[in-house]
Amino acid sequence: MEEYEYTFLLIAAKESHDQLIRLLLDREAKVNAQGELYDNALQAASSHGHEQIVQVLLDREAKINAQDEFYDNALQATSLYDHEQIVQVLLDRGAKINAQDEFYGNALQTASLYDHEQIVQVLLDRGAKINAQDGFYGNALQAASTHDHEQTVQRSRGEGERSRWTLWQRTAGDIIGRPRESGAAGSLSRP
Repeated sequence: MEEYEYTFLLIAAKESHDQLIRLLLDREAKVNAQGELYDNALQAASSHGHEQIVQVLLDREAKINAQDEFYDNALQATSLYDHEQIVQVLLDRGAKINAQDEFYGNALQTASLYDHEQIVQVLLDRGAKINAQDGFYGNALQAASTHDHEQTVQRSRGEGERSRWTLWQRTAGDIIGRPRESGAAGSLSRP
């Protein structure tokens, strides 16, 4: 029976069926049951942008930092799909901002890889480590450069002083992470 409970809970979370989720959880469906593509219902709801479902699952004690093989955790899954409000919710509820995995590295690397500038900014503002090394891409700067994303990442360095970094495709002569020259024009591109 547990397999069906998980399947129904996962589908309900993925498709944002609030009443069905509440019914399944009231009937003792396991909120942290693990699956294949999504480790759990929280990752499914997070990656599909269903904030209300995320709140319900967290209120029912879903493990916010549960890890799996593909997305690593809910924060990384929602960073991949560019759901800024859910990133905020997960961070407010205790998601580990610098949690690492073998493929994407961490949430900052994931957001940088897919050119999600607002998520990158939120993660940096909340303390993500810009130079964290892990995953296939190495760090956030290398992840962004892989897909020719040019974006400006600002990171607080102390009393109002800001540091600007530019992420761009590595070509002959480019230095990843070089401070942007004043007045330099750039364009955003998507893969």
